[in-house]
Amino acid sequence: MSNDYTPKKYKKENYDSKRADECVKYCKTCKVCWEIIKISKGKSYTAYYGNYPTYGKIREMCERCKKDLGAHEY
Repeated sequence: MSNDYTPKKYKKENYDSKRADECVKYCKTCKVCWEIIKISKGKSYTAYYGNYPTYGKIREMCERCKKDLGAHEY
């Protein structure tokens, strides 16, 4: 018996692209794709991708730009 069984709705070749479309976002301010990666017990970090396709990504301001914008507001 093979250990490569994957249920039909979670085909390996489609799963990564679906997850990327849901998790990776595009910041229109700095023009970079980013995502929050959770490590464990509430710890996480933000990963930034400079050369990444933006088609189909949610447009949302990244954490760096939010901090920069907040620092410039009075």
